[in-house]
Amino acid sequence: MTNSEEVVRRFFQAMHTWEDMKFLELFEEDGVYSEPFSGTVRVHRGRTAIGESFRSNWKVKPPNFRIEMGAIDVAGSRVRAEWQCTWDGLGGWMRGVDEFEVRNGRITRLEVQVTEMPGPPGTR
Repeated sequence: MTNSEEVVRRFFQAMHTWEDMKFLELFEEDGVYSEPFSGTVRVHRGRTAIGESFRSNWKVKPPNFRIEMGAIDVAGSRVRAEWQCTWDGLGGWMRGVDEFEVRNGRITRLEVQVTEMPGPPGTR
């Protein structure tokens, strides 16, 4: 397992436990995070801005939050990781792909793509 892959695995493990958003510690201080969770792709620069984004989108850990990793492809400092997550009230599994850039044991860039969004609860 490469250092880059290990960092990504630690990120997903920390996301799963959600403990005080410790996954933020894996970002480089000037890291970049691109996410579509507000309905449009937004880019956040710097660990502080990344933390604010997570806190605004996820005020508290969703009840019974689960995230599972899928396939991982590593090419040097670049890691592509498939994932799926769910929580009470989501109505199914949200699926996506994350593209990471990892350098010196820290995430310098994370681009999140949601590939499947579940319908409202009770529609599946």
